[in-house]
Amino acid sequence: MALSRPVWVKPVEKAFRKMMEKLEHKEDMMHYIEQVFLSHYKKEKVNTEEFENVNLATYFDINLKYTVSQEPSTSEIPTYSGHYKVFNPELLVSTVVHALCKFRIRPEDYGSTFTRHESWGPVTLNYGEMREHHIKVWIEKLEKRFGFDICSSDVKRFDYRRVVRDYYELSVIVNRCLKEENETLKNDILENIIHRLHATEIFLLKEVCEAHKKYGGRDADHKNSEWLHDLTIFVISAEIMYRKLRKIVFFNMPRK
Repeated sequence: MALSRPVWVKPVEKAFRKMMEKLEHKEDMMHYIEQVFLSHYKKEKVNTEEFENVNLATYFDINLKYTVSQEPSTSEIPTYSGHYKVFNPELLVSTVVHALCKFRIRPEDYGSTFTRHESWGPVTLNYGEMREHHIKVWIEKLEKRFGFDICSSDVKRFDYRRVVRDYYELSVIVNRCLKEENETLKNDILENIIHRLHATEIFLLKEVCEAHKKYGGRDADHKNSEWLHDLTIFVISAEIMYRKLRKIVFFNMPRK
């Protein structure tokens, strides 16, 4: 499924161009982008003191560890709603998340297969579908983590402040992890964080795509248009910040 460019992508590109125009005369582009990102927190600074002292092993077990119970069975694959259906690639539901996953995972990688050894013997699995499942598991967690305490059906469906706080929390964990002497723990955290960061970027893109699809277009009222613009600007700044952190993690991961 290809993203519908006129409906979903064009408003994002327009907002991105406007942001880049503002950046043309800025000496430190990333500083400006971080200020845009941080402005949605409504405070000058995010308090990350608790994460500077938290036990990394405990943090990993509670927040980052991917358990066997979250793996799909070899005969079933979860749909985005959380219900299971008999696995059939031709019947795989095309969703915004599916489209974004296929965009993020290179086509040659998405279609590749690998063998997993079960108790009854070797099973051939699709790499792309397994990666997509992992991302969907994370997205379900992120919807709870970033969502409002009271359900909202407006354009803004998640709390910007929680996203900002999450970024700075992960930044502290990554910086501490890079200094960690326990190589096994360090590598486990980095490998899980990079999957978490991929999922966060896809979650944010999903939100802006679905918002533009539902509330955008020529018939959108002025209030919704303003909300959409603010959402788009926030998502662009958040994407850039999370991507910066993902690059740091990637270049410090163990090479296999």
